[in-house]
Amino acid sequence: MGIAIAVFVLRTSSGLVLGIEERALEPVRIILGGDLYLKSPEFVLVEEMPGSYNFVTGDEKGEFFVETQEMEKRLKEIGITTTYPVLSVKCLLPQQDMDFNIIMGRNIENDITFFHIDQSVQGRYFTEDDKGRSVAVVDASSEMWGNAHVKIGDSLSVLLPEVQRGDNRLILDFGSGTVEDFEIIGLYSGGIMGTDAIWVPEETLRKLTHIDEEATYVAVITESQSDTTEFETKIKQNNLSVLTIYDMMEALSRDFGEFKQFIRTIVFITYGVSALILVNIMLAAVGERQHEIGILKSIGAKSTDITILIVCESALLGLIGGLLGFFSGSFTAAVFSGKLFFDLETIITDIVIVVIICSIAGVYPAVKASRIPAMEVLRYE
Repeated sequence: MGIAIAVFVLRTSSGLVLGIEERALEPVRIILGGDLYLKSPEFVLVEEMPGSYNFVTGDEKGEFFVETQEMEKRLKEIGITTTYPVLSVKCLLPQQDMDFNIIMGRNIENDITFFHIDQSVQGRYFTEDDKGRSVAVVDASSEMWGNAHVKIGDSLSVLLPEVQRGDNRLILDFGSGTVEDFEIIGLYSGGIMGTDAIWVPEETLRKLTHIDEEATYVAVITESQSDTTEFETKIKQNNLSVLTIYDMMEALSRDFGEFKQFIRTIVFITYGVSALILVNIMLAAVGERQHEIGILKSIGAKSTDITILIVCESALLGLIGGLLGFFSGSFTAAVFSGKLFFDLETIITDIVIVVIICSIAGVYPAVKASRIPAMEVLRYE
């Protein structure tokens, strides 16, 4: 029972963490538009504080950009065809004391086709009819928009810079910029990966900034993590700068890793206590079965046979407890996280560890049982 409880705790906690990590991936995909992000060499990801990543896409000279036509041409050469140029630029918010923010052009067709983000929006998400219109969707879960108490139908004033090209940068001139009013048509919740960015139709942002071809980065949609890794390798071999969704999840994984390490420590302590309890149980069982052991020895069983028998019994108890704990813990985690993590490698690894621990715990009782003198025991029969 102790082994079952230890495995149950390990599987439940690990499953919950994996479920949270997996659920966090979808908001990241939605926010950034894909799984792979092709960028200029100066486009970097920095850690503002432990566990908090942020994009740095430019410097005092302007915003770095990629030439989408050239990028897409090179990607097609290595077999990548589903790409989406993503344009985002800095802006100022007159209604928020002229705070800097990011305004991002959304590829409406991509969002609706791949992410079904419209199901997660209060009000509504963009439709094909919104292309070129001054409408916006913001993340209601972000601190900025929560404090501003924005509502559907509100008008949001945004100071867009005058944009010029130069030295592989988009030079932003706010002194010559213009104020555009956007109607908030939807409130999206990004959860633990929320964003302060203002989302508008891509065609609208390009029309207002007069940026036709350039993009902040090019997003790539992949089917699985293995596809993402394969494409990432090909892209790097072609001397292109790439960032993946899994790179951005490292911050969360690192935070969750500390929690998982704590759980593992508690579980291994539980394993140790359970092993000691198992030793006592097996010693008691050996004491109760001295006559049976004596009979076995009298008909030819060797001490090694008795030792193996007791060790196998301990291993069998560990196997049963481990399986009970693993499956009950996995299904409990699935109930709370909404996703069942179940793979053969994990099952084998966890069960083997439990069986080894229980086998070791059974060695001392087995050795003690093997030394029981048969004649001494049977004398009282």
